[in-house]
Amino acid sequence: MAVLQLPYRGRIRFTSPYGDRLMNGRTSWHNGIDLVGLESKTVIAPCAGRVAVSTMIPRETDLTRTWEWGNIIRIDTGDGMRVYLCHLSERLVNAGETVSAGQPVGIEGDTGYTFGAHLHFEVRRGEAAVNPCPLLGIENRAGVTLEGAPIAAPTWYDEASKWAVDAGILKGTGDGLALDEPCTRAMMVTFLYRFWAYIKNEAITK
Repeated sequence: MAVLQLPYRGRIRFTSPYGDRLMNGRTSWHNGIDLVGLESKTVIAPCAGRVAVSTMIPRETDLTRTWEWGNIIRIDTGDGMRVYLCHLSERLVNAGETVSAGQPVGIEGDTGYTFGAHLHFEVRRGEAAVNPCPLLGIENRAGVTLEGAPIAAPTWYDEASKWAVDAGILKGTGDGLALDEPCTRAMMVTFLYRFWAYIKNEAITK
């Protein structure tokens, strides 16, 4: 059973595993995992706790190599577990605040030492890093797409979708251009054709 929840809403790309990994042509040890939000760049708290650290670590003043993390947030759960969220472009909470699981705490970024925007997610017990994957209920395997918490659709989306279905521009689930699947190029062409036909018909009838 997962102890922590995934730190994004929607689909997530697992880009680098915990443990040995190949980087810059050599194998090195990775104390956490790297994730990229595909539908949302907002990082959410994976657990309830207290924000112990919320800061940018400047390279020139840090002697422990954690300058590589850049903009970081650390959440302490109170039972000895410390959760690190690193490389953020923006921090949404301050040190000393109490957060709830699922609360927005930062924005994915590429501060510190990175090769592109992502989230370095690390868990420690005291000072020792542990594999976060069992705590998240996922496999320690890069290259997979994970499902974070659902993204709630705004009310206007429901209204617009109903109008599009009623107008014949979109179809219902499992029929034609469905509402419950990613949009491919062919589906987009179908949508544009149907929308064009709808507008043309409206112009003729008016």
